[in-house]
Amino acid sequence: MNNIKVPLVLTFLLLQCSCIDRDTIAGTGKEDPDSIISSGGGGQMGVVNTKLINPVKVRILAANGRPVRGIIVEFSVENSNAVFSDTTATTDGNGYAQTFVTLGQKADSVRIYASVLGLKGSPVKFTMFSTTSGPTKIEIISGNNQTGIVGSQFPFPLKIQVWDSYGNIVPNVPVYFSTANGKIQPPTVYTDQSGFASAVWTSDTLVGTKAAVALVPSMQNGTINFFAKSVSFNLPKTFTRVSTDTFYMLQASKVNNIIVVKLLEKYGNPLYLTPPGVFQVHFTVLKGEGTVFPELSGTNSSGIATAGIELGMNDSIMTVQGDVGNGIPPLNFTFFGYKYSQIDSLTSSGGTVTVYWQKNLNPDFADYTLQRCNTSAFDNTTQNIQVVTNETVLSATDNTPTVGTSPFYRVKMNYSNGFFFYTNIRDVLVKP
Repeated sequence: MNNIKVPLVLTFLLLQCSCIDRDTIAGTGKEDPDSIISSGGGGQMGVVNTKLINPVKVRILAANGRPVRGIIVEFSVENSNAVFSDTTATTDGNGYAQTFVTLGQKADSVRIYASVLGLKGSPVKFTMFSTTSGPTKIEIISGNNQTGIVGSQFPFPLKIQVWDSYGNIVPNVPVYFSTANGKIQPPTVYTDQSGFASAVWTSDTLVGTKAAVALVPSMQNGTINFFAKSVSFNLPKTFTRVSTDTFYMLQASKVNNIIVVKLLEKYGNPLYLTPPGVFQVHFTVLKGEGTVFPELSGTNSSGIATAGIELGMNDSIMTVQGDVGNGIPPLNFTFFGYKYSQIDSLTSSGGTVTVYWQKNLNPDFADYTLQRCNTSAFDNTTQNIQVVTNETVLSATDNTPTVGTSPFYRVKMNYSNGFFFYTNIRDVLVKP
């Protein structure tokens, strides 16, 4: 019997010791928790508002390094930029506690803490990285509705900023700039860390409204339009006449805007600024009797400047000069002033009327048109009877009037530059 009892007691003690060891290793709670350590999940990267694949995981150990079961771990996040599947978790038999992380809407680093009050290593810190969800919004920062000089860079760059649907800036997004009105450099730009992309726009050489486009092909409705205006601010290059350079006018007559000139810059664009009148043409009477007005005339948006003339009372030839300086040759305009021509007399015989005028009162440059009308108002019954082109001819005849009527006659003076005036009106009884 004694030989049998001894092995049974040893066996019982050995079994009892083995159970204690297994319970301690499994974490029965008989061990006091001493420290908390990370067991994985840190350093993950994900898109905003998505759940990370791996859980955040910690382990609770006793002072002897054995796991401790049943310890509650609290999880928290800095700046509320994440949520957890569980804000608290209890350690399992191997001392582990975990939670899954869903990132918030802000693209940034996310700091998460796992804490057990009083334990060494508490809180355990984890850092995650939240990235943008892709571009969904594009906005102009600068460069729209600006004004620049033809052939030059616009003063402000074309600049846009790109965000995702949660308001996060999106870096490294390709943006393509293009225009049919000049050149943009560089044509392809990647957004920087602030979501900005910019390029320099150089206008073409034409005055007017310009358009450019910024395109983000990786997003819907990723096109944004820029508009600008190109004006000329160069020195005068070309100074030309729009009107003729020779005029024929009555003495003492006054005509507004009879002189018309155009000012262009080196690209052939009208030279002007807003408001019009910044570039001016200086008009001066070089010789003769009369005045020019205004003496300074500003160019309009077509590069046009005009001036009027008032001739003196006597026969004269007046020369007016237009000058813009800058080494450009001036332009001269000549005005011939004449007396008012008049019908000297009319005779009638055999149904033919002869009209006479005084040669010394008529300019020798004009064609004369003899006109007849039934009334002195020269209404819709007015007829052109004869055009006299020979300046030595001092009369014209009308052999078509009705005998016994008293028609009215006048002579229309047709000047070569499109101006005209009429002589006095005379009537006559048509005799048989």
